[in-house]
Amino acid sequence: MVSTIWPPRRDANFSEYVQQYSAQITANPTSLGLTAPIAATLAGLVSSFQTALAASTSGLTRGPSTVFAKNEARRNLEDYVRLTARQIQGMSTVSDQQRKDLKLPVRGEGSPALPPGSPESFKAELGADGSLQLKWKCANRGAGGTMYQVWRRVGATGPVEYCGGVGQKSFVDATLPPGTSTVMYQVQAVRSTAVGPFSQFNVNFAIGGGSATVSAVQQSPKLAA
Repeated sequence: MVSTIWPPRRDANFSEYVQQYSAQITANPTSLGLTAPIAATLAGLVSSFQTALAASTSGLTRGPSTVFAKNEARRNLEDYVRLTARQIQGMSTVSDQQRKDLKLPVRGEGSPALPPGSPESFKAELGADGSLQLKWKCANRGAGGTMYQVWRRVGATGPVEYCGGVGQKSFVDATLPPGTSTVMYQVQAVRSTAVGPFSQFNVNFAIGGGSATVSAVQQSPKLAA
């Protein structure tokens, strides 16, 4: 949660906030514990919301379909803002002033929140439609409100791309390119102002067998470049 009054209820106020939030992150994402691809994804979601908002309020295009599209774009953006805010709040190198500039809560004098655990015991199952369901376990010291960020790299080389965030210990990847032979996933648990370590694992697809098995699990301290 970004603050006790977030998100602003009115779309116009929300739009103003996320534009400022995104601009500050884009200006220097590494100083906030983020990456340029994360900043670019955030900026893209802000742009999509603004476009959908304009369509939903225009006298020429306003209607049930454009209002629905606007609401979906807002929900996607809210989820991503929450995820980035949690990661920023989990960085000890981020100053209180940087948090204030982003309108994030400043940490009190009490004990910091215990970080969530590291995802482990991964399983993968290939669906009939070509989607891949991932499942894992994660010890979170009995605390609730934990979410998981999922990243992916298709093949042995290439960029690591953000797939999405989920509130349970499973994720369905429905966008794997046809003919994929191996995929690397990274999963990180986040909760309030605390973040856990990344876990990295590979999924190999058996040739001709149509099945997927987890071939390796190892810890990764940060996202690959």
